Amino acid sequence: MTLVSGPLSTVTTEASAVTQVEISINTHRTTGTGLMTAEQKMVAVTGGNFSSQIAPGNAAIALIIAGRKSAPIPILVDDVDTQTLAEVVDAARLATGETQESLAQFVQQVLAVRQEVLGAADDVATEKDAALSGIGSLRDSALAAINNVRDGSLTQINTARSGAVSQIGQDSASALADISTAKSAALTEIDGEVSKAENAADRAESAANDGVGDGAVTLAKLAQDVKDQIGAKAEMSEVEQALEAKPDPDTVAMMISQAIAGLVGSAPDALDTVYELAAYLTDPGVASGLVQQLAGKAPTSHTHTMAQISNLPTVTASSTGNAIVQRWGTSQISVPTTPDAATSASSKAYVDLEAGKRILKSGTAATVWSGTQAQYDALTNGVKNAAGFIAVIV
Repeated sequence: MTLVSGPLSTVTTEASAVTQVEISINTHRTTGTGLMTAEQKMVAVTGGNFSSQIAPGNAAIALIIAGRKSAPIPILVDDVDTQTLAEVVDAARLATGETQESLAQFVQQVLAVRQEVLGAADDVATEKDAALSGIGSLRDSALAAINNVRDGSLTQINTARSGAVSQIGQDSASALADISTAKSAALTEIDGEVSKAENAADRAESAANDGVGDGAVTLAKLAQDVKDQIGAKAEMSEVEQALEAKPDPDTVAMMISQAIAGLVGSAPDALDTVYELAAYLTDPGVASGLVQQLAGKAPTSHTHTMAQISNLPTVTASSTGNAIVQRWGTSQISVPTTPDAATSASSKAYVDLEAGKRILKSGTAATVWSGTQAQYDALTNGVKNAAGFIAVIV
């Protein structure tokens, strides 16, 4: 790694306004048609001075000023201990041939990565607008449902009330008519029997007065005849019992009260009339409360953090097939060392191994060395600068 440092005034007239510098480097560098990928890191800047460790090779820097990112500035870092910012910028500017072409390709790759990030941001904004539109539609649907329920409830209550009142009126009229008919029939029948008894008594009295002879009508026989006719008819007590069995006006009023009580049920006093129910359902506070409860629900499209999903790290650690891929604490995704298909993701070890197999232009076989930064720094320059030596910092 080479320590690159120097004032940012070398590349901008707004050096004091720069707060960060984004460094884009090639994660893997090979000659010819070897694999080349971009990796970014951010370096904080104070006082307009820049300093950072950068791996030798093609790279690019972008200045962050007031939250805006400048165009990428290509740099070419040599395999030495230290270089100034001016030196690496001039080296990229003065590069020729294949080196200049490689730098241009890398800058285009950095711009393409930046464009993908901007595109993802636009997609997020579009999804946000769609979610807000969905919430508005849900709110409108909820209000329409509330109005439909309110109107339907009032219609059902009025229909039930009208039906109950009509049925009660019909039952009351029928009961009163039955009472009147039964009473009239009973009185008519009683009057007829009394009239028959009076006629029999008149005939007996006339016969006695006219001196009817023996063997004809006698007073005892006439009296018995009257008793038999009266005895064959209903007793007055039975008629009175029949009349008492019919509902009287108080009973009819009680039946009406019971029917109304059945309609009201266990409703509270504040809601036991049609007027009170209508006032409650049309109260803006009731509709507003329902809308607020609906607004508190999660939208159909939303995200969760790892902490909000129970047991996700344990479940995904050993999952295979179509399961969710787990990202380790180092923000890396583990894949098999050797890919089993052309479209499979390749591990770092596999890429390093294949890169080491390539033959450099000098004709010397590459030697891949792997170790920590401290171990690499401990190597002699002779080892690090040897032909075909490739260092992999882990």
